[in-house]
Amino acid sequence: MFDYNYFRDFIAKLMKTSPAPLQLELQPGEGCGGYNCGFCYGYNQRLTSGKDLSLKDYYALLDDLKGRVGLITMAGIKSDPLNNKNTYQIIKRLKENGLRLGIHTKGFLLNKHLADLLNTNTAYGDFITISVDASDSAVYNSLHGLPKGGRFFGRVIENVKYLYARKKKARSGLNVNVSYLLFKQNSSMEQMERFVRIFGEACDTIRFSPPQLPNKVDSRPDYYLDSLTQVRKTVNHLRRKYHDKKIVFLDIEDSSHTTDFKYCYMQRFLAVIDSRGWVYPCPQITTEKFKPIAYGNIRNKGFWEIWDSKRRKRTLDMEVERLGCRICDRKDEALNMEFGRIFKNERIS
Repeated sequence: MFDYNYFRDFIAKLMKTSPAPLQLELQPGEGCGGYNCGFCYGYNQRLTSGKDLSLKDYYALLDDLKGRVGLITMAGIKSDPLNNKNTYQIIKRLKENGLRLGIHTKGFLLNKHLADLLNTNTAYGDFITISVDASDSAVYNSLHGLPKGGRFFGRVIENVKYLYARKKKARSGLNVNVSYLLFKQNSSMEQMERFVRIFGEACDTIRFSPPQLPNKVDSRPDYYLDSLTQVRKTVNHLRRKYHDKKIVFLDIEDSSHTTDFKYCYMQRFLAVIDSRGWVYPCPQITTEKFKPIAYGNIRNKGFWEIWDSKRRKRTLDMEVERLGCRICDRKDEALNMEFGRIFKNERIS
């Protein structure tokens, strides 16, 4: 019996004819500035080698993207996007070109000049998410692989508070979010409430969540929570007590993982460019290990030539097992699972 589904056919047409990525991520960071987080997807992996993109390279890229890409994010695997000598100029050019911007950072390198810039000429949907993960200096240093006694946590607090004060003064549209990954050593009621008290007046949203596990993982680290039952109760208590604050909880258990989907449908919407210019299909795989499935390098070809290339189109049709990755983050995993259900795990090209 012929099985025709109007919705499935409509979504397939949108995906096959997408002229540009919905989101393009830049990963310009040259390492993490001393951070060495054991829960990072890039932990123990090697970033691609070679010469970093120059400011001229970034200017050419951003001029090429002008008017064609909806959102530029700046993030990193085993790197912080602010750890680049040209960060200020890159963001300035991005704003001059009218591109929407989202940033994921630890916040330690968020100096006053950057904070001032981020609060100028904001576009609808601009955001910055600062991953803090602790409410005291000792736990902060421990979780992030930093020297004991180092004054990192205090610096992050100062940076976030300055950023938000500038937002208020400038009446900018920048959404400021602080996030807190939950582990055994930082998930007590006292610790989580102290975090809300510290940052409650210095951000728009506080987000608690368990750390992400790659889509296919052999074992869970022993410092991960065994259950989310108690932190659910804690978050509900904090929401009631601090009802004027926007407190979000990503209530996702590890049991929700599935490796049933055969294709990575999400790469049709995404493109990621690392600090050396390599264009990848996914933000989780920008390392030397996965360079064989990169689409190309913007030093050799223009971005749009790479986006429309036969190499990329071949990659879209490859099964995940053949790609050899299957380390999706929770957003891409959830969407790949849903697309797999819609398309019955068949390719759509």
